[in-house]
Amino acid sequence: SRTMRNHILCYILRKAHFHISSALTMDMFSKSYAMTSTRLGEGGFGAVYLGTRLCDGKPVAVKKVSSMVRFDTLHGDQVPLEIVLLSRVSSQPSFSGVIRMLDYYRVNDGWLIVTEKPEESQDLYDYITSKQYRHCHSRRVVHMDIKDENLVLDMRTGKLKLIDFGSGDFLEIDKLYTTFYGTSVYGPPERITRGSYHALTSEVWSIGILLYDMVHGDVPFGDDKAIAQRKLFFRSDLSKGCVDLIEWCLSRTPEAQPNVKEILKHPWMSGQKDETRGAPGGPGTESPTHATRRESGRLTRCTTSRACSSQTP
Repeated sequence: SRTMRNHILCYILRKAHFHISSALTMDMFSKSYAMTSTRLGEGGFGAVYLGTRLCDGKPVAVKKVSSMVRFDTLHGDQVPLEIVLLSRVSSQPSFSGVIRMLDYYRVNDGWLIVTEKPEESQDLYDYITSKQYRHCHSRRVVHMDIKDENLVLDMRTGKLKLIDFGSGDFLEIDKLYTTFYGTSVYGPPERITRGSYHALTSEVWSIGILLYDMVHGDVPFGDDKAIAQRKLFFRSDLSKGCVDLIEWCLSRTPEAQPNVKEILKHPWMSGQKDETRGAPGGPGTESPTHATRRESGRLTRCTTSRACSSQTP
């Protein structure tokens, strides 16, 4: 059938592309894809446009990246570091929770990175399930820009995908990173106060910022001075467990932060009766089931970081 022939053609093209040792050209891009003027998003390292794979009509995302980015080696060629990182997280065995690179192309004014695109997607906080997080780390990749815009939900399957590795780097557990390429209001305070930071504690801090953003409608700190001071203010209707988890992720020092396993075991994450990390329940304590359900509902309704501002408890 035509559908089967198209699938076979796409499979052959993908295999051929990933075994070419150098980046493909714009002419080759035009033979495989069509890019529209519809902009899906824009970050510090390039804009993303809606595209179509010609062999089967499948929608794709095409990111235009300038040549003024960090480079590394892939198949003997110098390519943007984002392509190297995407190649790592896209390699077999693949994982549906991380956006998969299909091709990359060298063009006159930069690079084109073609990735899959969930057909119906929206931003959503659910990253703390950590499957995406752990997959990247298993490939020695750190994302470095965890925020609501970089998590999309496929409305047909309910599965999340982590996108945009333009701020990412190779993961080295003990390395002190001195440059932060991610979104500054999601960045850890030690990059300001100490001039360096560890990748894993930086991402835990970003998870805390993301959770705060989704239950309040905005990030807690607007600039580097506020990040360094770390003054947190919470909605009065939040449960103690929700506040406790956010405060733990946003601890004053990275040494006091939880790791991902500890986040997942936090009582608020599992809806246990005792929602904080050891504070016994008692008179006046809000019902954890009701509080967690209400906050989870708010997270689900808020499809962007600003949507929460109009939500009522």
